[in-house]
Amino acid sequence: MSIFSEHVKAQMEHKSVILGYENMSMFSNFQFSCGDQSKEGREKFAISRFTICPKCNSTEFNKDHDIAGGRMNGDCYGTDVFICKSCNWITSFQWDQGGDSEYYYEIEGFDYYEEYEKKIKEKIKKAKEEREECRRKALEEKKQKEEKKQKDY
Repeated sequence: MSIFSEHVKAQMEHKSVILGYENMSMFSNFQFSCGDQSKEGREKFAISRFTICPKCNSTEFNKDHDIAGGRMNGDCYGTDVFICKSCNWITSFQWDQGGDSEYYYEIEGFDYYEEYEKKIKEKIKKAKEEREECRRKALEEKKQKEEKKQKDY
């Protein structure tokens, strides 16, 4: 079995009984959800670009990429399961390559877009300010060197 915890494994085995699958080593033909499905936890995780655990702030994650199926045009769909290595917090996001929205279509209703957009704009603004400060300092140093050369002559 891959990186699934015992809890997730138990959920999958339960689904296999319900759906009539005998061998759950192949998770094909259906998408599933497991772990924390609360909007609060998943939204925090999405805002962090799926890098920071909302429970313990760890950045160490295992990710299991499950492909449930594919279409004739090559688009696939499935579920990604994220497990925090520090506290074993688990969540999952269903994905679809052929959807009209984001890859993880479940985050569409989150405040994720606004928060992410704000962070990106702040980073761009900060980078511009740092560049301007660097230019200003370089011009000032150049001016001082030229003034010093003129005094030395």
